[in-house]
Amino acid sequence: MLSVTLLVGALALGGWGAGGCGPVGPAVTSGYEWRHTDGSPWHQLFHDGAPAGIWNEQTARFQRFDPATGAWGAEERPPWKPAAKSCGCGPACSCGDACHCAEGKPCNPDCACGKPAEVKNFGIIREKLAEHGEHYLLNGKSVSSDDARQALASGGLPDDAGKPRLTIIGPEADRRRVLDDLAKAPALAEFRDHFLVQAYPPEHWAVANSGFVTDGRPTIYMQAPDGKVLHRQNDYAGPEDLAQAIRRADPNYDSRKDPDLRQPSPLARFSLARIPTAVWLLAGGCLFLFLLRKDLR
Repeated sequence: MLSVTLLVGALALGGWGAGGCGPVGPAVTSGYEWRHTDGSPWHQLFHDGAPAGIWNEQTARFQRFDPATGAWGAEERPPWKPAAKSCGCGPACSCGDACHCAEGKPCNPDCACGKPAEVKNFGIIREKLAEHGEHYLLNGKSVSSDDARQALASGGLPDDAGKPRLTIIGPEADRRRVLDDLAKAPALAEFRDHFLVQAYPPEHWAVANSGFVTDGRPTIYMQAPDGKVLHRQNDYAGPEDLAQAIRRADPNYDSRKDPDLRQPSPLARFSLARIPTAVWLLAGGCLFLFLLRKDLR
């Protein structure tokens, strides 16, 4: 009954209340009234003092209130607004006064002339995509789209989400020195495959405007998987120095387990000269008695 009343009463257009506040909207039949608070985009429709509908002047969407369920219905076109014509648009076809469709494009209910929905962007530089075209990399090598999808579906790609990050920022020669040591230096052998390693020039977009220090030679960041900075240095003094910093930045680091490679092994520290003379005499006596007992048999 409400929908019929609204549709009948909404054929005529009138002002919003005596004061004419808000945009032009529908006149309503007896028993219905619009209520609106200044500054709010919402206009409430009441029937005999009870909620009947609500309209938002910014979104131009209307919602009905169902008294049987006590719930608001889905957003819809206001019943007083004529529906857009469904047509194959040509030079002489205009969907209302809002837009004129390109030839061959049907008008949708909002008269958007078949315009596709805008794709959300979460930080991709679309100009770069257009410049280089669509391409896929697998372990740093270009592959086809089919190969990339197959690699994802196979489940064989390593999950590096839980790895700490090691980021190297600086000129090419400085970055290469660190990367080579990470791959070959014995002092850093224990950390191979432990980090997600990335290396960037200072002007790269991933670091240049993201709060990173980029003026080191090079700058080296060690971060937890959640991005927390565990260690940062602005130069590189060699693999041993970096290994020591990484160990101490590790939350599970225990200094008591640090090997001191300058100290000789326990076996090397053993010396026969340190054995007391009494021990030698006792050992010699035991050996003499053992041999004598063997001869008596």
